[in-house]
Amino acid sequence: MSRQWKTIAKEISREENWFRDYKSVLDREGITKLEIKREAERRKNQLKSPSRELS
Repeated sequence: MSRQWKTIAKEISREENWFRDYKSVLDREGITKLEIKREAERRKNQLKSPSRELS
């Protein structure tokens, strides 16, 4: 049981490290949350439009 928890803890810390690294890269490049949100919206809209053309 304890070995399983160690594995889970390792996975969690790996995720946190990845997110921290990713965020620091974004911060360094001066990308704001608003810009990330806009980009997400743009991609979502891009995904919607091809399906509209198919139907």
